[in-house]
Amino acid sequence: MKNQKKIVLILLMLCSGILCMDAQSLTQQVFRGTINGKIGVSLQLVVQNDVVYGTASYTQKGIPIDVIGSLNQGQIVVHELMPDGSVTGIYAGILKNGAINGIWVAGNKRTAKDLKLSLKKVSESTTTVTPNKDVTGTYRYSFGEELGTGALLVQQISPTKIAVAFNCFTAGPAFNMAILDKTVLSLKNGEAIYSSNECGKCKFKISFLPKGAQVSYMDDAYDCGFGNAASTAGSYIKTNSSKPTFAKLDE
Repeated sequence: MKNQKKIVLILLMLCSGILCMDAQSLTQQVFRGTINGKIGVSLQLVVQNDVVYGTASYTQKGIPIDVIGSLNQGQIVVHELMPDGSVTGIYAGILKNGAINGIWVAGNKRTAKDLKLSLKKVSESTTTVTPNKDVTGTYRYSFGEELGTGALLVQQISPTKIAVAFNCFTAGPAFNMAILDKTVLSLKNGEAIYSSNECGKCKFKISFLPKGAQVSYMDDAYDCGFGNAASTAGSYIKTNSSKPTFAKLDE
């Protein structure tokens, strides 16, 4: 009888969220349209609160490209990310009445032109997503060596705790830095929140996704003590799943 009670207690712990993750039912939308009125493109996006992720496919090439971004009060910004973190394109616009209208711009060119973006929703469905059991790894984005880069290192300590560090740079010639040394944060439902009053009000959220992470500031708390215009905010792709060495973040 005592053994049975122990088994029941263990099962309750497993289902309480301490040792397991609950699957989420999320909306998945597909948009199709054009860039510059002639380049056919399709966006397949999963909406997770204020974060979106999925793939972009160009009609001529047909090869899916991972995309990660944000959706805030109808304003959508999505980044195309290569496996090494290179940003090849940025979608920015307004999502309204089943359509996205705005601009597309190449992500790795300083003098890139804004091209008209026009997309319409063609389908919507529900998909089930289970949060990653282990978010350990290195996450990156890069607009090119002269245009800004970011790195996020993560080590999962337990189901509810992670250690993180950031090393982000603005574009040259300033290369202002947003650096956060190894810090332990609580993890819940695939999200971690950093908050500090050391240099002013600083608060941002890390949302972990199947293939990357989205970092967004919260409550207009931007005073983190970083360099001018430097920020941890952005869309990061996971470049490897190995346990990081925090002392070598800038390598």
